[in-house]
Amino acid sequence: MRRARLDPDRVPLGIQYNRAPSPPEDEWARDLSHIRQLGLDHIYIWVMWCDVEREPGQYSFDAIERLVDLAALHGLDVVLNLEPWALPSWAERDAFRVVRLDGTPRPFESSVIHSLHAGRPCLDKPGLRSLLEPFFRAAVSRFKGKPNLLVWKVWNEPDVDNCACAESSAKYQAWLKRKFGTLAAVSDHLKRHYRTWEDIRPPLLIGDTPAKLLYTEFRAWSATETASWAIEIVRDADPDHLILSDTRSTGTAR
Repeated sequence: MRRARLDPDRVPLGIQYNRAPSPPEDEWARDLSHIRQLGLDHIYIWVMWCDVEREPGQYSFDAIERLVDLAALHGLDVVLNLEPWALPSWAERDAFRVVRLDGTPRPFESSVIHSLHAGRPCLDKPGLRSLLEPFFRAAVSRFKGKPNLLVWKVWNEPDVDNCACAESSAKYQAWLKRKFGTLAAVSDHLKRHYRTWEDIRPPLLIGDTPAKLLYTEFRAWSATETASWAIEIVRDADPDHLILSDTRSTGTAR
C-alpha cells in the first residue's frame, strides 16, 4: 500500500468523521464506503484524551486503530487530532481550573455537543502539561507507523480563555516585560500608574478598552506558545509526518 503524503500536486479533500463516542462502530464501514464514493480522500479523527486514558497511564487506542485500518481498506488516509482540552475525569483537578477575571474558579462542565468540556482547563498549568505529554507521546508512538496517516493535527481551534490564575497572570506579565521593556512604558500605554509588574492583572473593568485590546493580543500569543509546546512534543516523537493546527478569532476580554 502507498504511504500517505502531502505534496504540491495534491489538494487533500476530506471530512471530519469521528469524535468519540460517535458515530457508532457498526456504521463505520458503510460511512467510509460512501465517503470514498463521493471522491473524498481522507477522514479526520479526534484522539480524545478522556476516551483513551481513562485510568492514569493506561491507554486504549484499539477502537481508533480499528477505524484507521478500516479507512485504509477503503483507500482513505487519516488526519489524527490530538486534543488537549478533553480532560479525563481523573484529571479534573481544582488546580487546573480556569480562574475567571473576578477571581472565581470556573467549574468543569460537560458540553452538550461533544465530549469536550465547556469548562476547559487552563493549559498554562505545568502540572497539566506534565500529564498531557505522555498522552501525546503514546498516541504518536501507536499511530506514526500507519501507512495511511496523512498528518497530525494538534489542538483543534487553539485558543486560550481569559484566565486570572497565578500561572496565566505571570505569563501575561512576562509578555508585557518583553513587549514594553519597562513598567513606565506599560503604565503610559494603559494610562495607569503601576508600582510593580505583579500589580498588572488581566483586565476586568467594563470599558477599559486599551487594556482589553492589549490582553487580546496577549491571548493570541499565548495560544501560539501553548500550541508550539504541544507541536514540538509531537515533532520530537515523529519527525517524519507534517503537523498542522488551525485557529479561530479571539474575542476581547469580558
